[in-house]
Amino acid sequence: MEDVFLSQKVNIFKALAHPVRLEIVERLMEGERCVCEIAAWSSFDRTTISKHLAILRSCGVIRDRKEGLNVYYSLRMICLNSLLSCLEGTLRQDLQNQMEALRENEENQYAAKNDNFQKDLLKGAVNMKIQILGTGCPKCAKLAELADNTARELGLEYELEKVTDINEIMEFGVMATPGLAVNGKVLSAGKIPSPERMKELLQASQ
Repeated sequence: MEDVFLSQKVNIFKALAHPVRLEIVERLMEGERCVCEIAAWSSFDRTTISKHLAILRSCGVIRDRKEGLNVYYSLRMICLNSLLSCLEGTLRQDLQNQMEALRENEENQYAAKNDNFQKDLLKGAVNMKIQILGTGCPKCAKLAELADNTARELGLEYELEKVTDINEIMEFGVMATPGLAVNGKVLSAGKIPSPERMKELLQASQ
């Protein structure tokens, strides 16, 4: 008897293991629907949808009833509500944990960069950290070149860093790139300063 139940359970999970059929089940969790409504959910033709419905019906997942010329389907195994809700909740929690771990890793890397820079400042190795905030577009490259040339011209001891991670850029409060920051302070965003203005900004930041 147990072997029979096990076989039936396997058949049910096989029936659910298809994106179209799983979507049908999740939609029917909201209530009974006619076959025309179910067909409208998918890009497949009505004949294909009918085959998927037949598979779900054959293993007892759904049931149907006729009313005039229409056929209506509803979820028979209402226990699937709890199962699918549990699965989605677990998957969402896993995704949230992954995002938090990624964010924590990025924050640790950012903190490590700042710690190294502060150590360099204390050692007198550099007195300025120039940061180019942008995803690597041509304007970002042009801004980096301008900042680099200007800093060299002024004889500054500096470090040039290109910040390309969008999350790090947003931490600066910059919504338009390219952006220019010196020692963590944003001096320009959304444009490339003129050579004269760049010189003024770097001189004022010493």
